[in-house]
Amino acid sequence: MAENIQLYLSEFKYIIPELIIALGIIALIALDLIFYNKKAFLKTAFAVIIVLSSACSLLFLEHSHSPVFYNSLFPNQPSVLFRLLADFTMLAVLIFWKTTETDKRNDTTELPFLWLSVLFAAHFLCISNNWLMVFLSIEMLSISSYILLGIGFKKKNIEAAFKYLVFGALSSGIMVFGISLILADVQNLYFSGFEFSYHAAFENLDLMSIGLLMAFAGIFFKLSLFPFHFWVPDVYQGSSLPFMLMVSSIPKIAAFGFFCSQFLIIWPGDVDFTQFSNLIASIGIISIIWGNLSALRQDSFARLFAYSGIAQAGFMILALVNGYDGILKLEIFLSLYVFMNIIVFISANQIDSKSSNLKISDFAGLGVKNIFFALAFLIAMIALIGLPPTGGFTAKFIILSGLFEWYSSVEMNFRLIIFILAIINVVISLFYYLKIPYFMFFKSSQMPFKAVLPINFILILISTAILIISFVFFSHYKQLIIAIGADII
Repeated sequence: MAENIQLYLSEFKYIIPELIIALGIIALIALDLIFYNKKAFLKTAFAVIIVLSSACSLLFLEHSHSPVFYNSLFPNQPSVLFRLLADFTMLAVLIFWKTTETDKRNDTTELPFLWLSVLFAAHFLCISNNWLMVFLSIEMLSISSYILLGIGFKKKNIEAAFKYLVFGALSSGIMVFGISLILADVQNLYFSGFEFSYHAAFENLDLMSIGLLMAFAGIFFKLSLFPFHFWVPDVYQGSSLPFMLMVSSIPKIAAFGFFCSQFLIIWPGDVDFTQFSNLIASIGIISIIWGNLSALRQDSFARLFAYSGIAQAGFMILALVNGYDGILKLEIFLSLYVFMNIIVFISANQIDSKSSNLKISDFAGLGVKNIFFALAFLIAMIALIGLPPTGGFTAKFIILSGLFEWYSSVEMNFRLIIFILAIINVVISLFYYLKIPYFMFFKSSQMPFKAVLPINFILILISTAILIISFVFFSHYKQLIIAIGADII
């Protein structure tokens, strides 16, 4: 008994970042009891320190080479990159939220606690080695998001939070039913450590295949992939810009972290990957087409980038059609996508619009009155399209190259159609991504713009520099990603 306790205590060293966040959440609750509705800035500053501490600990963390805590968690090195991305994104969200929030109803002391809860759940989803842990992580991430969205107490916030909750509950119900089918078929829920047979997965319509398809519902919901994407436009439209930054990035980081650092790396090498790759290719291309065609007719900033997020998630998951070989491609694209989102949503905050729903036409004149933010926004748009001179070009190019290799390995008409449609949709995205820069530089407006805050200027500058540097020195950027997340292959 004493040996078992000592063994479990020794395993805590592998989850130090998660322990830091958990202790930070408890400390924030204590601070709230001491300084009720006071010292809001102090609590936000404390949350920022917690996030920085988590990120620093990840860089010096001893990584586990086998699952821990009864095989429920696997804090391996491939998960480090995704947890670091989640930390950096949350750091940007906290700074952005605190420096831009003007509605005192949103300046509540509960918000730093909820932001950290989202981060904690994202970390655990990246290291979950058990379907039950995956479900619990998704639920914690979702519930914290529902509350964050609805805490503004405005009609649009509550309506958006309710829609988010309804679709989230539906996907969770489907997911937990799928998990029960997996349990009925293989008698365990572990990805590794115990035998988890994928040999019949997606080859026949059996309990395992149906269970996995239903279990993916919760993952696809967080990725905003078709057909679990209907909540996205209303949630974006009913939320503030800091929340948009969070919901557009962290759930995707966590869900792809689960796929890349847990699920795919234990897929047996002798198992045919064809059916699974065809499935995610179908979902990915439908998401791209739906997102792009819907974005074309939007005049609302929030709804345009909601549909953009659906399309980009579809493009990212196409990287995984090659199995292990696609993981590095996805990591590169996802890491750059975080910086694109930071530029987009922080730049949008410079518009001093009286309307609660920011319009694309509201950006008119920004290129004249604030050339720095306008150029940064233009670079982000070019990167989202996948054009040089940004890292978005090389990231999309290697994904498309992998897609062509996927077709070349098995020359099926289905795969060729997927490849052609992916290229066509890159062209389609030109027509809505360049809509805002067009208004910035070629339209005039008397609308006032907000003063530039130094911290926001720094965030934009860093993000823009990374998008350009990753294009010029792409091989070095690739090596950096490999060094942080380990060469999974």
